[in-house]
Amino acid sequence: MRFAADGVRVLGAVALGAFSALAGLILLAVPWRADAARWAAWEVRRLRLDGGALDLSGGRARLYLAARAPLGLLGGLVLLLLGFGIWHGARLAWAWAHGEPYDGMSPSAPLLAYLGTAGGVLLFLALSGLVGVHVLERRLAVRLLAPDRTAALERRIAELSESRAGVVAAVDAERRRIERDLHDGLQ
Repeated sequence: MRFAADGVRVLGAVALGAFSALAGLILLAVPWRADAARWAAWEVRRLRLDGGALDLSGGRARLYLAARAPLGLLGGLVLLLLGFGIWHGARLAWAWAHGEPYDGMSPSAPLLAYLGTAGGVLLFLALSGLVGVHVLERRLAVRLLAPDRTAALERRIAELSESRAGVVAAVDAERRRIERDLHDGLQ
């Protein structure tokens, strides 16, 4: 059940990504209305990335939207091909279920085996393409919106220094408490 829910989520994410690519291109083409940082923030939420660690400043966001457009169009093309295959598979099944030929073909065991195998392989390829596009979208967002390595390391060093200072202060306070207890106990 979880696998189906993840599949539907990826399908929806790629569909939204295709729409987002077109809308992002429009935003880039109309600079006086472009709010690239807000659009990139929406993309980060859509891809379920940690937005706090990403740099959504205007220049980087515009670069991301421009670089993301071909990937979104690829996702739209994969969705279009998936829909085309499902449509023709459903028409074929309906025609043969009602005893009618489809494109001059009547059902036979070898033809059913051939079309079933070909349809299964094409469905697998389309679904793999959807997952691949989704993974590439996430990697592109992290690659173009992540802060540079030096800034990330400096932020991590600052976090570790703060946590170390807190631990040292706690240990020092505990040491003073033990000294006080020992001193009071001896008196």
